[in-house]
Formats: sequence, C-alpha cells, structure tokens
Amino acid sequence: MTELKFENMTAAASGDSQNMLGKLLYFSLPSVLVDKDDLRQLCVDMNIPYAGGNRLSVSDAFRSATGDVRDRIISEEYGERRIYQIYCRDNRRISDSVISRELVKETMHQETNQYEKLANISYDKDSQIFSYDNLAYDSQIDAMAYCRRAEELFELYQRCANRRQVETICVNFLRMLESTKLSVNGHLYFVPRHNMEKVDIFEDFVAELSRLSRNQTHLMANSIYIIDDAKQRQKMTEEFYSAVKGLENEPEKGARCTVCYRLRMRRAAQYAAEHGFDWFTTTLSISPHKDAKRINAIGQELEQEFGVKHLPSDFKKQNGYLRSLQLSEEYGLYRQDYCGCEFSAKARGIGTTAGE
Repeated sequence: MTELKFENMTAAASGDSQNMLGKLLYFSLPSVLVDKDDLRQLCVDMNIPYAGGNRLSVSDAFRSATGDVRDRIISEEYGERRIYQIYCRDNRRISDSVISRELVKETMHQETNQYEKLANISYDKDSQIFSYDNLAYDSQIDAMAYCRRAEELFELYQRCANRRQVETICVNFLRMLESTKLSVNGHLYFVPRHNMEKVDIFEDFVAELSRLSRNQTHLMANSIYIIDDAKQRQKMTEEFYSAVKGLENEPEKGARCTVCYRLRMRRAAQYAAEHGFDWFTTTLSISPHKDAKRINAIGQELEQEFGVKHLPSDFKKQNGYLRSLQLSEEYGLYRQDYCGCEFSAKARGIGTTAGE
C-alpha cells in the first residue's frame, strides 16, 4: 500500500507553494459565444489581456452561421427507416460582392447518397442584405425555418466572439503563466509553482464566461496541485526510461541514443505543428558524440508525420563545436561533461541516480 505523507496532504490542502511543483489545469469551452463588448470588459476587470481582435468579417460570420445550421432526421416511410442530413454547402460563386451557400438534404443510403437542394442562402456585402430564395417544397423539411436560423446566427456571430477567439485569449494568458501544454488535443496544461496562484484568476474567468455565454453550454476549468516529492519527480522521467528500457548498456551513439533523439525531436516537431511554426530543428548535432546523419533522418520522418519542415544540420562542422566552446566561455555558460542522461554520466564516471 502506498504511504500517504501527512505533510504533503497538508501542503496540498493549504496550497503551500514550497511543497508543490505546480498545478495541472484542464479547461473546456464547447460552443462558447460571448458578446464582444462583454468579453472585452471582463478582460479589463480581471486584468487578462484582450486578444479577441476585431469583429468577425461578414464572410467568416456568414460561413460560421450557415455551417452551424445542421440537423439529422430519422423517419419511417412505408415501413422503411430513412435518415436525412440537413446542412449547408458551398455554392457556385455569384459575384465578388455576394457570398452564397446552398441548403441541402442528404438522404443516406447504403450504396450511394442522394442530394436535394432546398434553398439558396446569400449575403450581398454591398447592400448588406441577407436573403434566401429558390426554396423547395418538402413535406418533411421546413426549409424556411433553417434559413431563418442561419440569418439569426449570422447577426449573432457578427457581434459575438466565438470559441476560437475566446480560446486565443485563454491560451495567451496561460503562456504568460509559463505553462506547458501536456496534450495534443484538448486543453491540459502544467502551470509552474511560481505562477500557480494565478490559476484561480483563470478559473474565475472561465466561470464568468459560462455565465455570459449566449449558448446554454457549461464551460469548465479545474486544477489540481502536483506535490513536489521524489515520487512525482520520478514520474517526470518515466517517459525516457520507458523508451530506452533494454538499451541501458548501449554505447554512446548506439540504439539508446537513437530512441532519445526521436523522443526529443518529436516533442519539438509536435510543438512546432501546434503553434504554427514553419520549421523545426535540434542543436544535438553540435556534439561530436552525436550522429548528425541519424538525427537528420529522424527529422525527415517527423517532417512527414507532423507536416512541419525539418532543417537538416550538422552544427559541429566548420569548427562549430569549437565555436560553441568559445561562446560558452565568453558568456560564462554552464557546460556539463555528458549529454544529460544517467547512462552517459555513468560512462564518464559521473555519479548520478535516476531522477536527478
């Protein structure tokens, strides 16, 4: 049975920052829709930088409104079960000033689906008129109701911030807290100890967003303390040790190093993809103990996987390694005598223990 340490439990309950690594924070903003003026004022009141930008362009508002007009209808006809999908899709462009989409009914079949046009929905940017025409009669579908819903959403989206804009504000604030994103999808972050008190501000912000949202959806932000003890520090190294299990006795530049290259470079490529960077690379090749050819091959694999270009390099060439020594001495930078892993240190007679 795991022994529970009373002092750590007390620290978690009291929020004693000296015994904490930080906080895990998760938040969710499903279909949030907040009036821009309300959102701006909320940011001012809570001292959170407002980054919502200008109102949505009419083109974006039109596409969002028509994109949210969706329905799924199941009916019984002559003893047969029928499934219909109602949605808007792109239409042939009428002119530069008119944006248009068509409302369609898709009949789902096992072999091939059938499509039926129900209406044209358009917005003239010159006259600022939202309109719908060519409404088809359908005994089961009220095309007019869907068109009116699109018009209501269009007016709403022009004066409101949507989920994407609110997420931008939230993510920018968490960057100010020096947080680290822990999940590829969703919003799970680690906030370090020196900023974890500001997590309460973020949670209150999301609670207010939930109250102000025009959509009847529950927004959520929850956090938990991460206790600073040997067990938690060990967990932070588990990914590496799990990846190199069975390769502990491999020599420098061996199979263990290849696994480590891929682990570290994958993190860089993933971060680059998530944050819109065009390129990623690594400084690993500055070391004479690192195989640049293998590093660049891994970079090319990750380029294909994440869709971000890899900059191939061998920074040790053209006296690059010597120059790094000179710069380190010039700026008083710390340099260690091993790559950073326990096994490299042991090979050089440097005493370490797992997790240090």
